[in-house]
Amino acid sequence: MPAQDYVTTTAEALADRIDVAYARFADQAREVGTDLRVGDWTSGEVVAHLVNVVNRYVDFDPSRLAERPRGVEEINRRELESLAGAAMASLLADLDAEMARFRDRWGATSGIPLDMQLPFHGGATIDLQSGLTNLLGEYLVHGLDVARAAGRDWSVAPRDGALLVAFGTQILPAYVRGSNPNAVTIRFDLDGVAPLVFALDGPALVVRASRPDDDPDVVLAGSATGAALLFYARASTDELDAIGLRVAGGRRPELVSLMSELFEEP
Repeated sequence: MPAQDYVTTTAEALADRIDVAYARFADQAREVGTDLRVGDWTSGEVVAHLVNVVNRYVDFDPSRLAERPRGVEEINRRELESLAGAAMASLLADLDAEMARFRDRWGATSGIPLDMQLPFHGGATIDLQSGLTNLLGEYLVHGLDVARAAGRDWSVAPRDGALLVAFGTQILPAYVRGSNPNAVTIRFDLDGVAPLVFALDGPALVVRASRPDDDPDVVLAGSATGAALLFYARASTDELDAIGLRVAGGRRPELVSLMSELFEEP
């Protein structure tokens, strides 16, 4: 289903949200410098990764898409080599230049419809709304990674969280772990998102609108941002209260614990 079926937006609104997230990300990166350890990367490498991500939008080549979800790690590693050792000021200048090119190609004045279909990692096909939301998510989620490493505050606005959930409805069917043995149906009643259902059977996932006759195993309700953090593996089901989610029903509510292991990290 189109992302618009779950969260309605416009090209202008998405462009504004991307610019705000980009500015926040760049300001924080400038303040923390290049050498902060952020998981397997440094903060400089996180910024270099964003330079490469934005460049993929404007200099697209099919070889820059991974056939399998985890295949993107090798693409990231290869593309980071060209920016190894760059100073933060240089990286941010490169990112600013790529963002200017991105706006010219994909910005609100381009007139490209939000339902235009695009290829994505893992063999997924997404619409342009989700493609733009992916970039929004890159800034917000990696900004969160850097903030956590630096012991800083970082928020993801409810509207951004709702957009990220709509994006997730399109890519998560391609990101189910191939070894998953579980069958579970989860309904999401999230703030700012049309009610939706994940019907999972082993490695196959169908995402659809909620129906009155649904009898889900689990009902998750509350914050769309919290659900997005689950989808991006930046939170676990042990933290539901902390991220504004609650189990609001279902035939087998204990199966909520599966949410933390069903998907590859986007």
